[in-house]
Amino acid sequence: MQEFLEAIVLGIVQGLTEFLPVSSSGHLEIAKFLLNDDSVGSQSLLMTVVLHFATALSTLVVFRKDIVDIIARILKKENGSMPFVLKIILSMIPAAIEEMSQTDLCIVVGTSMQVYPAASLTSYLPTSTKIIYIDPNPQLNYELNNAGDRLQIIREKATIGLPELVKQLISKS
Repeated sequence: MQEFLEAIVLGIVQGLTEFLPVSSSGHLEIAKFLLNDDSVGSQSLLMTVVLHFATALSTLVVFRKDIVDIIARILKKENGSMPFVLKIILSMIPAAIEEMSQTDLCIVVGTSMQVYPAASLTSYLPTSTKIIYIDPNPQLNYELNNAGDRLQIIREKATIGLPELVKQLISKS
């Protein structure tokens, strides 16, 4: 019951801070400290992933009409829709680079690694970062070709490879 209450408190903290100009992850760590939760990084990874996934899902639900409208305008090739989408994509690049430069595990799922700037994000990974690439026909870019032992390739479709990866990660913890 205690873990359930902690999960609810952490969910509330995540929900209240995610859309404010503050670090929701930092506030989650403060809340964990106040709840005497001394789990670190890998021990609390599942909770962190679930909280952030819930945030992303709630964002999609809240903005679903806007998202559908944007996609419809793109498919209809309406004037002004592509520059808007490109601005959204470009605005994400600095945050993606920052996150990549701080990660200790990168999971790449089903990509040709040929579309830039997304394909170049692996070049921002620290040299100690483990990379797991799930794709039935993986295409290695320069960084992945030179990743050596840090690269694990799962040659499966995502529907098979992701559950396989989850089993591997759970068995190691």
